Amino acid sequence: MKIQKKQKYCYVYFEQRLPHYLVILDDRYIINMRKLFTLLIGITLLSGCASTTDPVLGNPTPEEIASGIQKLDADTFKEGISRRRIQLVDVRTPEEYEAGHIKKATNIDFLADNFEQEIQKVNKDRPVFIYCRSGGRSGRAAELMKKLGFKKVYDLRGGYLSWVEE
Repeated sequence: MKIQKKQKYCYVYFEQRLPHYLVILDDRYIINMRKLFTLLIGITLLSGCASTTDPVLGNPTPEEIASGIQKLDADTFKEGISRRRIQLVDVRTPEEYEAGHIKKATNIDFLADNFEQEIQKVNKDRPVFIYCRSGGRSGRAAELMKKLGFKKVYDLRGGYLSWVEE
């Protein structure tokens, strides 16, 4: 064996007959690099299998996971929008918006001709919470947003009507 690299407490040896390195730590532990590499890959893969459950936003259904759009009840929606880095979009008409809306919501009318251009101004990488009057328009808007590349879209189940009932 030949010493390739010497550090304070670690010697790395390379044996010409073997196609791998051996690491000796404090002259007590001999670690086969192939085994170490396999272990690190295994840990990385297992950590990549993290749960898709958000402790605040609950368990999405398989259909919601597949579509990328999660429908939330009013209480869960309220908890979700209390977070810092979210975007809240009201997709109703300006008249409906003026009659009453959720605080800090941005109005982008789904029925307007320029909806697609206006929604493109919203950051696609941050979560977007959307709602309409009863859930129909926001559902269609959410589907369009996913097609446009939005990562996380949360739709208020029952719309603004369910919000004011709470």
